[in-house]
Amino acid sequence: MSLTNTRSTLPPDSYGALLREIKERIRAAQYAALRAVNRELINLYWDIGRLIVERQSGETWGRSVVQNLAMDLQLEFPGVAGFSAPNLYKMRHFYEAYHGHEILSPLVREISWTKNLCQGKVEMSPRWQSRNVPFCLELLGARDILRSPVKRRRAMLASNPIKE
Repeated sequence: MSLTNTRSTLPPDSYGALLREIKERIRAAQYAALRAVNRELINLYWDIGRLIVERQSGETWGRSVVQNLAMDLQLEFPGVAGFSAPNLYKMRHFYEAYHGHEILSPLVREISWTKNLCQGKVEMSPRWQSRNVPFCLELLGARDILRSPVKRRRAMLASNPIKE
């Protein structure tokens, strides 16, 4: 079988439309894969933060456990960034900041880790966060959350709670 130039046998408009459609699908698949990886990493960081909080609150484990975990994780996963002691503390803080907030908790897990870190540096009070969820999400670039009817409703309920 020989390779021939098929561009000359397809009508120009038809080929251009096919190429655009394939490129759009490739980009959509790349974006979906990136979002899936981000979601898994955020869930991992949430779980690591939860495990650290649970161990430190229930037992006599102090700050040194985080230092030890960081060293052991870096030995086990050489070349994998993100498991230093400061990052483990960030995971702990991330979990502590949102675990009790049933509306914000799932929403912040839709935002990238970098944007969550930026939000954490602002140190907004939980009351301010709950009243301004749509604004926070828009500010942090989570417009896709606001496009989803279910997620948008959750965000709006958080910003305008019904008083009974």
